[in-house]
Amino acid sequence: MTEEDLYTTIEEAAGRTSQDLSMVGQKAGGQDLKNFIKKAFVTNRNRFEDTYRKNYLSFGAKPKAKKNKKKKSPKGLSRRERKLLKVYDIPKEQQKYSLVESLHELWCGYMEETFRLSTLQPSQVSNTQEDLTKADYHGAMLKVLESPNSTLVGHEGIVVRETKNMFHIINRDDELKILPKSVCVFQCTCRNTKIKIFGNNFCARPADRIKKKLGKRQPIKVL
Repeated sequence: MTEEDLYTTIEEAAGRTSQDLSMVGQKAGGQDLKNFIKKAFVTNRNRFEDTYRKNYLSFGAKPKAKKNKKKKSPKGLSRRERKLLKVYDIPKEQQKYSLVESLHELWCGYMEETFRLSTLQPSQVSNTQEDLTKADYHGAMLKVLESPNSTLVGHEGIVVRETKNMFHIINRDDELKILPKSVCVFQCTCRNTKIKIFGNNFCARPADRIKKKLGKRQPIKVL
């Protein structure tokens, strides 16, 4: 309903009221006229309000339509929160060498399938150097061969966690040891094959090591 239609309706109602008034004036006295006027104005007002409500005509600003708010997906934990909650810490009762031996067997199968380490010759290592550095070492058997810190030399175990600068291993005594990468040279054992790797080649998060080129590396050697 347009504004013009509304005014037309009001004019028609006013005309009808005027005609009714003239008829009442001819037939009735003063008190009846007053009652009729009161009733007529109330009726017309109610009719106008009903028309307004039905057609939603507004002379002011139109009400804004309600927007459906999208539900926000739950936010993940920050690195600080994960650290405080110890999400990645291995419970003491699960730090058992026997529990991670099967992980080592899986890792050996992965390395054999990917790199054929059992048939890898020293002359072929240079061709797979980049790929060996990008490999996943969770489950690898590592032993510290060299380090400026003599207390680290000889530590051996299966990798259960790798961070940017550390290898976390569990040894045969069911102890969790943390070995710094940058100051250690490791022997990595895969069944009957042993390779020598330099920890400073691995100073990156595993995900970054796979994607990025990390510059010059010291060569990996078959022992």
